[in-house]
Amino acid sequence: WDTVIRGNAVSLHAEVISGKGDPSKPASKILKEKEEKPTITSEAIALSEATYLYQKVKGTDNGSVYRVVGLGDNWNLACRYKENHSLSVRLEPRAGCSLGDLKYTGLNMSSKNHASAHFSVDSFYEAERAVGAVLMAVGQFTTPVPELSKILYKGS
Repeated sequence: WDTVIRGNAVSLHAEVISGKGDPSKPASKILKEKEEKPTITSEAIALSEATYLYQKVKGTDNGSVYRVVGLGDNWNLACRYKENHSLSVRLEPRAGCSLGDLKYTGLNMSSKNHASAHFSVDSFYEAERAVGAVLMAVGQFTTPVPELSKILYKGS
């Protein structure tokens, strides 16, 4: 359990501690039960429908493309980082869920369908820290911590 297996060791360990998991099942069996084969898409889709990390998702404006940095049971998180040190973070509820109470996360409730925040950061390192802080503030994500270098703005 100490070894990270596809980034899920922490959530597997939490399942067993919380009593939701079966401690007699090997971690590999639990992982197989949890694995889903995502449909790889090149077109941006709604963030609420995203299924894998770094997937292209739509922002509010046409041509506004974010990349998924967190997936959860209740909501998905995406961000856009541009080389001009602009970082935007967007959170949307999954189908059948609501945003709930996010007043302590630093995100603005832009509408009942999404919350967002926009930052001016001095470096790529600060952008990573900001995304990490939002992930921790919102919590309840089932994906591993993302590598922000995979979403550096290069046209989309």
